[in-house]
Amino acid sequence: AGLYVRLLELDPRQVMGQQQQLDLANRLASDGNYDAAAKAYELFLSTYGKYAQREQIELMLGLIYARYLNRGQRALELLRTALPRLHEGSQKQLAQQMLDEIGQR
Repeated sequence: AGLYVRLLELDPRQVMGQQQQLDLANRLASDGNYDAAAKAYELFLSTYGKYAQREQIELMLGLIYARYLNRGQRALELLRTALPRLHEGSQKQLAQQMLDEIGQR
């Protein structure tokens, strides 16, 4: 993950294979490196736009932007896009809760 962050410093458009990119983004997020994780997720979305579970990535990225990077507008865009495609349950509730919180700021 650290090497990928350095690679992004050299070329901010570098994308790995689909699963590797997703694994890197998830690892960066779990390590608390939210800025790099957001970049990795954004690159994933722009490169693998037809990913079957795209709404999961949009939800995760929306949460990162809302909670850690103070990018409320982008968080709103992602969460609004993901919400209709999320299955009923905790993820849908989380997305709605975040939308409500952002709307109150």
